[in-house]
Amino acid sequence: MVGDTESDSSLEIVLLARDSVRSKYIGEMSEEEVRPDVGESWKPRMNIDGADAKSAAATAEASERYLSARRIPEFFGFLMGHLVAERPHEPIGYLFDLLDKCALFRDGLVEPPLLFTPRHIESMYSSLDPVNRGYISLEQYAVGMKTLGIDCFAPNPMTCQCDPERVNKDAFVREAKRCLEKSLKEMIAKPRAVHESKASE
Repeated sequence: MVGDTESDSSLEIVLLARDSVRSKYIGEMSEEEVRPDVGESWKPRMNIDGADAKSAAATAEASERYLSARRIPEFFGFLMGHLVAERPHEPIGYLFDLLDKCALFRDGLVEPPLLFTPRHIESMYSSLDPVNRGYISLEQYAVGMKTLGIDCFAPNPMTCQCDPERVNKDAFVREAKRCLEKSLKEMIAKPRAVHESKASE
């Protein structure tokens, strides 16, 4: 049972780290939350009119499209989640190592450096099935997936439809791992060639 307690606390730490990073750096924040102690004084004073304003708006929009298309905010959240969960003594070296693992995973050479390990996923399942019935409901399954940060998952991951309202541990773990790997692959995918991306716009 000691191992289960360690898994539960480890999962809790990773979940808290991910949520903290999301709310602090990725979520919508007011200017007061960004700079609570200086108020209005920090805002840059710019006098932009006409063509300059349109150019600035176009640049901002293009920058936002670039970051969004390449899932950069999500990837930064992934990196920061790892940092907060692991709290390495040497964060820069840790990030270099993590980026290397991501590149090697992208090339199919190593296992994915997921924020949630199979142990965390199993711990999540156990928290949804505390009396160890051997299955959870589809509603619990959806809650578990969303708690792990997975938005796009199979409505029912069971390969056998003998009991369509229940999800067992193997199916839960398999689907969560598949979705987390897919999300990481999409975040670190090599960008398409310039002529391909221009043609699709």
